[in-house]
Amino acid sequence: MTNLYWKKLQLIAYNDSYANHLFVWRNTSLFLSNLTARTALNNLEQFKAELQRDFATDRNEQFILLVGETTIGTVYSYSLNKIDKYCFVSVFVIDTFIRLGFGAKATILFCQYLFDKYDLYKIYFDTYDYNKEVVTLLKKKEISLEGKFKNQHIYNGKRHDVLRFALYKKDIEEWETKLKA
Repeated sequence: MTNLYWKKLQLIAYNDSYANHLFVWRNTSLFLSNLTARTALNNLEQFKAELQRDFATDRNEQFILLVGETTIGTVYSYSLNKIDKYCFVSVFVIDTFIRLGFGAKATILFCQYLFDKYDLYKIYFDTYDYNKEVVTLLKKKEISLEGKFKNQHIYNGKRHDVLRFALYKKDIEEWETKLKA
């Protein structure tokens, strides 16, 4: 089982002992508004069935983020294309840890792992245009905006664009250096 480390941050390969954390996060407004077009779930068994379907269809790898003993989020990859050598990544960090840099560090660590393990060419990040904090971070780190899907997502009764960013393997070391600065 693979685990990844960066100073105080640990990425632990997902196992069922973290299902309760994921279920709680899955139903938060932060997760529902920024990482999924799905609705809240009523119980843990529904969530476990959903997660099992996700892994059976397109979820590839998932890690739990820990700082010390505190479980602070998750990062996962999906839609792995082994022929064209890309995948998509989503990151969730609980709101009390959002502005502390652990999400960005986890993303870099996870992406480096994916680039190495699957010999990927690039990794995509889809984000909704109203998620200003993430959009600003990706632009600040000079992650390439590769596409815009206009009026793709309905949130709070209004249509929003989905922005697709890409991190290329050749740029991961530079991104890592910028984050450390």
